[in-house]
Amino acid sequence: MNHEHHEVIASRTVVVGGLTAVVGLALSFAVSGCNGGADGPPLVGVSGEVVLDGVPVKHGVIVFESADGKTRSYGGTIEDGEFSFDSTAGAKRVRIEAYRDVHDARVLGPDGVSMTAGSEQYVPDTYNARSSLESVVELEGDGEFFYKLRTES
Repeated sequence: MNHEHHEVIASRTVVVGGLTAVVGLALSFAVSGCNGGADGPPLVGVSGEVVLDGVPVKHGVIVFESADGKTRSYGGTIEDGEFSFDSTAGAKRVRIEAYRDVHDARVLGPDGVSMTAGSEQYVPDTYNARSSLESVVELEGDGEFFYKLRTES
């Protein structure tokens, strides 16, 4: 069985931006599809859980990038700490993002004129922009992954 568990401690980084960044990223996976196709490599179902400081990540995005950077990335959404999507087998760099509303921050709306409530990326950048998480997706096995993320106070 392929049960991978990750536990990392990191500093908290706050980035103010629009919630549309998460939605846009999630939609790009839905549009690109999950079909390896007749000529493509076989796809494997992966699923698991993501918790930050012991609490399931409510809404987010998880991406499995090829560790060698030569093949496409696969990913899906995180809902109530759980995710499920298809990926090719092999070594992966894992990136996890989650945003929450910041009521006292205001950013330009999609129209470039109006102001909307801002959001912050609350998962430390050592799990996304500077991710140190790595996993191996096996062709055979259960494809379950558990990410126990931590922030440092």
